[in-house]
Amino acid sequence: MIRRNKLTTNRKQYAVYWIVFAFMMIYVVLVLYPYVWAFLSSVSTDSYRENAGKLLPSLANGIDFSGFQRFFAYEIHTLDGQGVEYVYGFFDLVGNTLFLCVTRTTLSLAFPIMAAYCYTNYRFKGRQFFFFYGVVMTFVPIYGGMSFTYQWMYELNLYDTYIAVWFMAIAPFANFLFYFAFFKGISWNYAEAAFIDGAGHFAVFFRVMLPQLAGIIAVFFVNAFIGAWNDWMTNYLYLPSKPQVAYAIYLVQGEATRVSDYQMFYSAVMIGLIVPLIVFAIFSKKILSTVYTGGLKG
Repeated sequence: MIRRNKLTTNRKQYAVYWIVFAFMMIYVVLVLYPYVWAFLSSVSTDSYRENAGKLLPSLANGIDFSGFQRFFAYEIHTLDGQGVEYVYGFFDLVGNTLFLCVTRTTLSLAFPIMAAYCYTNYRFKGRQFFFFYGVVMTFVPIYGGMSFTYQWMYELNLYDTYIAVWFMAIAPFANFLFYFAFFKGISWNYAEAAFIDGAGHFAVFFRVMLPQLAGIIAVFFVNAFIGAWNDWMTNYLYLPSKPQVAYAIYLVQGEATRVSDYQMFYSAVMIGLIVPLIVFAIFSKKILSTVYTGGLKG
């Protein structure tokens, strides 16, 4: 309950607080409503058509978790380049997804960070061209080069390999400008102090500069990880023999439309939310932290 302190808050400020609070509550409800609807649909015994016109799916006829059980038992059959068939169960899908999410996210963070650091603090030939290239590539739509990328994978024998996906994780320059701006705002006096104490260039980067970006790195890590977790298209186009959870949900969606098994589809959606929520919970303190520390002494 918001109570007005008459000594520090007048009536107009108090009214503004309540208006902001009301808008925030409306926003929270609008964001959470689809997930609540999906969860209730995943356990409702009523059909999708029966629940379609309702504000929330009905649970009056009981709760049924069989949709979750069917998704846990769901299998995907794939063929590798030699025509060998593989069968992937739920835990195989989770393992493939976690492996690719961690590796893709790490590469997508490491290369732009190192490039931005080098560009900001060192002078080398081709420096201006590198920056110009990074800016231009930031504005090029990803779908504009998809056909070329697909052909390139085949010609280099990288199609349906992890290396192909890792190359695509390294390529985007979208975050380069963000890291460049952050490194630009960090005083080089930190590095000079470390050099005086005998630190080398790698020690300065990993032990002095990089920790100062911990908060923003956590934000980009969570964003990239969740993006990779939900990315079914890359799996479908470039790595079909290693299915992931998002790709399984995509297939289940098609089957739900064909056989009207929306309960299994919404169950799959709810299961797919678990890992992103865990990742966010792990990094939430770092993301939401506003505490900054300094190491320079006058």
